[in-house]
Amino acid sequence: SGPNYQPMIVWDLDCDGRAEVILKTNKSTDPLDYSGERVTVLDGMTGRIKAEAKWPSLKGLGSDYNNDSRDYLAIAHLDGKDPYLIVARGIYKTQKIWALDKNLKRVWERNLGLAHNYPSGLLDRFTKYWNIDDKWKWFVARIKMKPIVDKYRGSHSMPVVDIDEDGKEEILWGERCIGENGKDLWVIKENIPYQGHPDVVFAAHILP
Repeated sequence: SGPNYQPMIVWDLDCDGRAEVILKTNKSTDPLDYSGERVTVLDGMTGRIKAEAKWPSLKGLGSDYNNDSRDYLAIAHLDGKDPYLIVARGIYKTQKIWALDKNLKRVWERNLGLAHNYPSGLLDRFTKYWNIDDKWKWFVARIKMKPIVDKYRGSHSMPVVDIDEDGKEEILWGERCIGENGKDLWVIKENIPYQGHPDVVFAAHILP
């Protein structure tokens, strides 16, 4: 239980002057039926469902319950004006991050840490390779039989802040800062093979 498993936020997503309640739901009566998971937008006054879209699926994650059941929601003004819904699944191993507009249409998506997977079958192997961000680095590491030290790491929080002060908000996710187009602005790379991750990430103006 808790916000890492059942996230909920309140925001005026459609900019009509009234806040909506945005949360993760499941259309199935079986909580382990992941295919029924949805991101649901409720009218703040009536509780009526205003919009729904699929939650990031388990397909391609291939991790475990502790990783796959960690879910996140956040609001980011990616263009500096309109609110976008940031939806994430996974934390310790593989992760999926989606950006949705106010109509819950996917604007971009990221698939992180797929090097943790050991897929079976030609199609699964191709899907994994296709979704890996740094394909060349991964390919060379496999040829040399060398593990990739720079693991992808999520976090127990997903702060949103305009960290480069360009008027557009960025997403702080684990060791990386993701920009408005879903691309990394920067990634912290460890000098030692640290297998953990930053539990808490916090952004602030530090005044001298």
